[in-house]
Amino acid sequence: MNVVSEPQYFTDLATSTSSDVVSINIIITYSSYLHIFIGRFPWVKNQLETDDMDKDIVFVKEIAHLLHGRHEFLPSSRKFRHTFLIRDPRRVYPSLRKLLLPHIPVEYQTTFDIRMFPLYDIPGIFRKTYELWKYVQEHFDHDAFIIDAGDLTAHPEVMLPKYFEAIGVPYEDSYLTWDKAPDITTQWKASFEVFTAFNEGETHMPATSSSCFRVLDKDPRPSVDMTDDVIKCVEDAMPYYNAMYEQRVKP
Repeated sequence: MNVVSEPQYFTDLATSTSSDVVSINIIITYSSYLHIFIGRFPWVKNQLETDDMDKDIVFVKEIAHLLHGRHEFLPSSRKFRHTFLIRDPRRVYPSLRKLLLPHIPVEYQTTFDIRMFPLYDIPGIFRKTYELWKYVQEHFDHDAFIIDAGDLTAHPEVMLPKYFEAIGVPYEDSYLTWDKAPDITTQWKASFEVFTAFNEGETHMPATSSSCFRVLDKDPRPSVDMTDDVIKCVEDAMPYYNAMYEQRVKP
């Protein structure tokens, strides 16, 4: 059995022939990636708390579950306002599975289970987002702004002014539209792996090729069209999503 000690991605597993090798690589990949992430947290916290910033506005975007519960590394300054953008799990998980599947070796695609994907705690996405929201409420920002993606895309002319007012930033109607910029990701600064993912996949194409908000399909996908792994993720996520949905800022 070949145990790999370096961080790997699913595309690196294409030459593996043993399911045992794949499962072990998954564990090592996740632990290595987690170690790299957490090792950078203190540096990020320090950068956000410095008084030397020469910017009027600093906007920080991150995926909540990638904090891995290390909430102590959030910037302690109360000058920051916290925003949570949520989306119906019945939309999230089918889309996420569709996104990940091409990166799985062909011989494993028929049995692929998104709950086993190594780099993210996919089943815990909504639970960890909920836990982060409660932590932020208690320690930093009791009125943390919650936006539902369905509300934002259906009513951007209402939701954006409300959001800008809440964070104390002047709003302009021009923010409702923008120029298409399909090559913008080549200008982003990121690690080599992330930069490659930006520019070799189609993850960001709907956004970078857009020029305005697009209304989502009226109804999420019914469970009859979902795979078993997606159904389980959705079932586990709905209570956390519903709790935050009830506290969202409404149109």
